[in-house]
Amino acid sequence: MTKDRVRATGPALPRRTFCAAIPALAFVDVRPEQDTQVLRLFREWAELTRLGWNASEDMLDQLGDRQIEIEAEMCATPSETLTDLAAKFTALMDWGMSQLPEDSPLWDEVRNLVPVWKPKPLDGRHSLSTNL
Repeated sequence: MTKDRVRATGPALPRRTFCAAIPALAFVDVRPEQDTQVLRLFREWAELTRLGWNASEDMLDQLGDRQIEIEAEMCATPSETLTDLAAKFTALMDWGMSQLPEDSPLWDEVRNLVPVWKPKPLDGRHSLSTNL
């Protein structure tokens, strides 16, 4: 391979062509297509948020009621990917504008994914859970 050529897995690509293509890489989505039930619900939830910015009071109440239904449905649906989990956190915390209550069902899902510290009954000390 000469120094003016770049080879990935296929035939050699001229360096000038490769360098000219670099700015376009920022616009290429290399993530696999993700279309899970949670993400479909999240897209609907996010669209209702967008509509709420210009909604009347009556419409805002209807949108909010539907968002609460979607949030409950999202929590009842197991996450297939970490993106699903992030979408659930985003919806339940309203884009980070509110706190997630300690009794949220989402914490059960998190506890199944990572070890967490939780108080032991009666003595108040903490122990590492073993549900890994």
